Amino acid sequence: MKKFLFLLSLLLTLQTGKTQNYFVSTVAGTGTQGLVDGPRVTTAELNWPYGLAYDGDSVIYFSDGANHCIRKMSANTGLVTTIAGNGTAGFQDGVGAIARFNYPDDVFYKSGFLYIGDNMNNCIRKMDISTYSVTTIAGTGVAGYLNGPANQAQFKGGNGITLAVANNGDIFVADGSNAVIRKISGGQVTLYAGTPGVYGYIDGPAATAKFHRPRYLALDTTTGDLYTTDINNNVIRKISGGMVSTFSGTGVAGGLDGAYNVATYNAPVGIAMTYNGYFYVVDGGGNKLRKVDPAGTVTTIAGNGTFGFQDGQATSAEFFYPQDVCYDKHCLIYMADRDNNRIRSIRVPEGPAGCTNGINELASDLIDVNIYPNPSQGILSIEMPISFTQYSFNVTNVVGEVVKSGELLKGQTQLILNDLDNGIYFIEITNKGKRINKKIIVQK
Repeated sequence: MKKFLFLLSLLLTLQTGKTQNYFVSTVAGTGTQGLVDGPRVTTAELNWPYGLAYDGDSVIYFSDGANHCIRKMSANTGLVTTIAGNGTAGFQDGVGAIARFNYPDDVFYKSGFLYIGDNMNNCIRKMDISTYSVTTIAGTGVAGYLNGPANQAQFKGGNGITLAVANNGDIFVADGSNAVIRKISGGQVTLYAGTPGVYGYIDGPAATAKFHRPRYLALDTTTGDLYTTDINNNVIRKISGGMVSTFSGTGVAGGLDGAYNVATYNAPVGIAMTYNGYFYVVDGGGNKLRKVDPAGTVTTIAGNGTFGFQDGQATSAEFFYPQDVCYDKHCLIYMADRDNNRIRSIRVPEGPAGCTNGINELASDLIDVNIYPNPSQGILSIEMPISFTQYSFNVTNVVGEVVKSGELLKGQTQLILNDLDNGIYFIEITNKGKRINKKIIVQK
């Protein structure tokens, strides 16, 4: 009878609606404010996480703002580790715990380096991930507005310092308190868009456009277009070809879904762009995660708008002033849930190419694999084409932790799942750059 009820409940859940296929989980933090490393859900303590960055493999880096440090969580080890700073506010370069930050805000991973917007130190920092050595690459530590050589330039923290790094190494900085977007290139800091020190809402030429607290950034590395959440204007802005335009939102605070010129936001903050033109936007004041498709249509995919904490189906999930967002190759979106002192994940529904909506570019090149029975009572048969001799696989749970991995031979292989708890899992099978992601259900 229990088995029947489980399957009936699962069937109803999967068929209730598209939005309910998104599932929210806690992947780091107990909810208690603190600075404790260890197993990421049961032990680790955070204190106002802000920025998130994915390394392309298995690590999520995040800034732990009120702990004044940079930390990482690993899908492979299941641990949260502090890698720079020690919980004390300050301004000092150095390695690991010697370095000091003052409410670090955004983080951006690029080619083995982590770029950090050090909010209350009014500067941009850079960390070598191989050594955890931290250096200051722009800003003097003095709040202000000054362009020129990076080591003399001034930024103004307080309302956030966030960034995006281009493939050529140029760094774009949202300087929120100065109401502008800056650019660091060739050791020089210049104005990229906005009117320094003047809040407003004006589209048009970048030099005369106005923002009201530009927040997080997303860079289209193909076109060079830059997107920013304009938090106090409740819109998303686009900077392209020297012109600033409103990409999504009306300027009216709200939570209305729909076309780009109809949808409304409530203090949008984090933004992430997928490889084929989808955006995930954190609606900070609305406690929601929104999706913008390439046609500009806005959809709420997680959060009921209530300030609180609740995991589970996306429509009933609750957040408390969430901030940044990023995603990984395993169909997981991550959100820094600031006032809940947690990192949350949103599982993307499986589609014909594994992860849907372009969240995983690699998943588009499929392998022809047959997996059965599904649901499984503990033994899963996997049939693969004979054109390749060996496949790698990973099985992850709903919070992205790898629970099984190994090699599969061509033809038919039986995978033993008896040691796993009943529930939903995801299997990724790869061979020579090709991969497929499948949802599997264990019901013993």
